[in-house]
Amino acid sequence: MMKRLLDLKLLVFSLSLIATMNATFSNSSNIQGNVNQDYDYFATTECLKEPLPAQYGGGIITETKSVNGSVFPKRVQLQDGLYYVLSAWVQASEGSEKIITAAFKHSTGAVTEAGTVVASHGCWSMLKGGIVANVTTPADIIFKAEDPSAQIWVDNVSLQPFTEEQWRSHQEQRISKVRKRMIRLNVRDANDNSKTLGGAKVTIKQVKQHFPFGCSMTKNIVNNQQYQSWFSSRFRVTTFRNEMKWYDNEPSQGQENYANPDYMVNFAQTHGISIRGHNVFWEDPHYQPNWVYGLNSNQLWDATNKRINSVMSRYKGKVISWDVVNENLHFRFFDDKLGNNGFSGIEYAKALQLAGGTPLFMNEYNTVEDGRDPASLPQNYINKLRQIQGSVGGAPIGIGLQSHFSGYQPNIVYMRSALDTLGATRMPIWLTEVDVKPNPNQVQYFEQILREGYAHPAVEGIVMWAGPAVDSYDMTLADNSFSNTPAGNLVDKLLNEWKSGVEELTTDDSGLLQVSLFHGEYQVTVVHPATNSSAILSVDINNKLPEDESFEMHIHV
Repeated sequence: MMKRLLDLKLLVFSLSLIATMNATFSNSSNIQGNVNQDYDYFATTECLKEPLPAQYGGGIITETKSVNGSVFPKRVQLQDGLYYVLSAWVQASEGSEKIITAAFKHSTGAVTEAGTVVASHGCWSMLKGGIVANVTTPADIIFKAEDPSAQIWVDNVSLQPFTEEQWRSHQEQRISKVRKRMIRLNVRDANDNSKTLGGAKVTIKQVKQHFPFGCSMTKNIVNNQQYQSWFSSRFRVTTFRNEMKWYDNEPSQGQENYANPDYMVNFAQTHGISIRGHNVFWEDPHYQPNWVYGLNSNQLWDATNKRINSVMSRYKGKVISWDVVNENLHFRFFDDKLGNNGFSGIEYAKALQLAGGTPLFMNEYNTVEDGRDPASLPQNYINKLRQIQGSVGGAPIGIGLQSHFSGYQPNIVYMRSALDTLGATRMPIWLTEVDVKPNPNQVQYFEQILREGYAHPAVEGIVMWAGPAVDSYDMTLADNSFSNTPAGNLVDKLLNEWKSGVEELTTDDSGLLQVSLFHGEYQVTVVHPATNSSAILSVDINNKLPEDESFEMHIHV
């Protein structure tokens, strides 16, 4: 393996497409000659002694290493509309960790960033990212260090293009594997177990979906029947926008007011809606109770102790998770005020004792939305998570990804790559506050993001930061009369698409039938073909079996 130490402010990889690939870019449906090219979800956060082989065998890159001091002497031809997945192995030559970014430099001089990793000396870190090309142009792939004096090594680079059709097929394949289960029913006569019942009529009706796909809620739902009907007819999970936050619960010191969240919790429980506890503390200095700013460190410790005990004890057993310290990668209000760097670890340790087994989460922005924010890069997120885990004896800490996307075209390739990296931790991952800034393509972009999140095998739940017009969100799902907006129509479409309709089936001559169903709770009715007698049973279809195993049901009628 030949590696070359490159001393650069900007490490430029001018990548070549071999001649046989020219036809590929004139016909985007035949990339690599294989329309069914699978996506490689592998990622790792480990720093390895040797780099692993290039993904996709390098993809359209025929040379993935430096050769005789010259690195990839030709360019890549990007094609408008293709999805390019980039991966590479990098390390810093010496000194402390270095932030290394991969990007595409266009012939116009414009640079589109594809992904970033924190690289160390003496081992290889995997950088994974990519772009959705929105122009056909030649481009160089560049690797650059945030520190212009840094020396970096790069090896086993891969660039794999996919069509939009292929990208959607990856989503459908993963949905079939991780959100659905193949069910095999075997129907027999209750009076003679050896007799199978061919021609039995089977009706399967889903009564509850398992995947949590929900929406935020505000105090405007209190005593608003239209809001309540609109919400409860659609969603089974929610997050309160402000009503569990400290500044809302204790606007004046010592005067707690939980009237709104109490009402909202009661409403949610009555209608079978799960609640994410959001949040105990928020590190952003702009979002504190006004009286907190004047406290000294001892007074602030007392106040934070009272706060965490108050809110977590009040709603213990009533929420499915807690965002304990919100946005602690971007801000450090409490650390600065208290004069230490351990606030998050201390509060998560307290929360672990108070939660009664309810999962604890971090919650951050710009981790899947945009790879240009060094504070919340996937690797930095994971480093903070591991630091917190060290304070709670290694207990699991969930990964909350706010997913507030700008009004520009979302980089879905980067989003998937970031989820791959975060998923390597095996910690639970939720998209917690999904929205898109207003723009002419808002609904289209919203759909791309929701589909990518739902299809990714590491994602365990999605909450949209959206609602009816009365709530004044960037994403409005219903107007003032609670009639759907275009975004609301999209959400209803996805809610219907991601559940199983009523299935009316007939067993074959062997008394068997097979059907693929979304995870959830079902009512199964079987009617005897000769006597019209029936059996009705409740069935829970879940993900506890391995992905490729069928769910076997034996029914006697």
